[in-house]
Amino acid sequence: MADRALTQKEMLGALQDIRLPEAAPGGLIAECFAAIGIGLLAALALSFIVQLFTQARQADKTPLTVGDRIKALEGRTEEDRILALLHLAKAHKPALAAALMGDLYRRGATLPAAEELEAALDPKEVARV
Repeated sequence: MADRALTQKEMLGALQDIRLPEAAPGGLIAECFAAIGIGLLAALALSFIVQLFTQARQADKTPLTVGDRIKALEGRTEEDRILALLHLAKAHKPALAAALMGDLYRRGATLPAAEELEAALDPKEVARV
């Protein structure tokens, strides 16, 4: 142990300064670039870690077909099914959707039957989400 107690001035003098000495090449500019570089490396490492946890597992997913999306509509009310089928028609059969939309906005128009819409859609086509 120490023979005598350290004074505050001696203790502060013994501490290592984490900054470069004033006479170091580059001085303050070199310190700023070093700090920016370390920050960028930390951000890059953090982005890789976040990507590992948030990335969807592509190997586990099989592409949904229109038929799968139609089956998912079972158990819903008729109006909900028709609305969802109209959205599917808009995405996969634009000509059919355009013809139906023109009829839907006329006075006294009725909604098409869900069975008609299901028959018009190709159940094997890969669904776009």
